[in-house]
Amino acid sequence: QKIIITMLKKSIMMVRKSIIVVKKSIIMVKKNIITTTDKKNIITKVMKNIIMVKKSNTMAKKNTIIMLKKNIITMVENIAMVKKSIIMVKKSIIMVQKIIITMVKKSIIMVRKSIIMVKKNITTAKKNCQKKEHP
Repeated sequence: QKIIITMLKKSIMMVRKSIIVVKKSIIMVKKNIITTTDKKNIITKVMKNIIMVKKSNTMAKKNTIIMLKKNIITMVENIAMVKKSIIMVKKSIIMVQKIIITMVKKSIIMVRKSIIMVKKNITTAKKNCQKKEHP
């Protein structure tokens, strides 16, 4: 009987130890589950952050490309404006030159007419002098 009792006690102790071990292993499994879910959450957060960064990078690239296109368009428009203004300046220079040439021509004509008038006046004055000298 004593042997059986000691055997029973030993088996009970073994069962208790095994229960404790099972409890510990259950706690470990729970901890592992928690850490794996945390890891999954962390991984999903990291993936979401990576996706956000990629999206923001593509948006930034698109925005910079759009800005560059707009700048190029404005540069082309500015160049066209400069060309137009150069053409306008050239036209105005030509107009001024034409006006100056016509003014010079008119003044030359006026000078010629005045020279002719002076010559006529001289000849009439000479004639008048001759008439006075030879009445």
